[in-house]
Amino acid sequence: PTISVKVDANQAWTVSQTLRIAAQLRAPNLIAIEQPVPDWQLLSLPLLRAQSPVALMLDESIHNAHDAADAIRLNAADLINIKLAKSGGLFGAAAIDATAAAAGVPCMVGCNAETRLGTAASAHFIAAHENVHYGDIDSFMLLAETDWLSGGFTVQTVRP
Repeated sequence: PTISVKVDANQAWTVSQTLRIAAQLRAPNLIAIEQPVPDWQLLSLPLLRAQSPVALMLDESIHNAHDAADAIRLNAADLINIKLAKSGGLFGAAAIDATAAAAGVPCMVGCNAETRLGTAASAHFIAAHENVHYGDIDSFMLLAETDWLSGGFTVQTVRP
């Protein structure tokens, strides 16, 4: 399988910084720069998208299907990162995906700090939605304890 790469600025760049950095990126299989500018700067994204040699993926700007529709209407996104926890769960995520799919905007499913249970939900969502082209669902690996499931049951640990 091909490994895809994205650069996540986490809202830290300005428009001019994004354009300068995008012009210098040479990573093979680079799919996008994720959320380069703060989410409240949505109106700057159409011009940035038109000038950037690298696709733009929105994350923090998209919490629900209305946000996705606004971004699509503004021509502000090449891709949308859906996070189940941020979007109200499976139904909210499905509404974002349906909105994006209707406009021909592919999606990725990402994660925040989900456990393996949340990661499993994300994996099922990815498998069930054709418009989801990418997945980044590894946050459970950052948890101190990850082996809390055994034989289909949750296991109580001695630590809080």
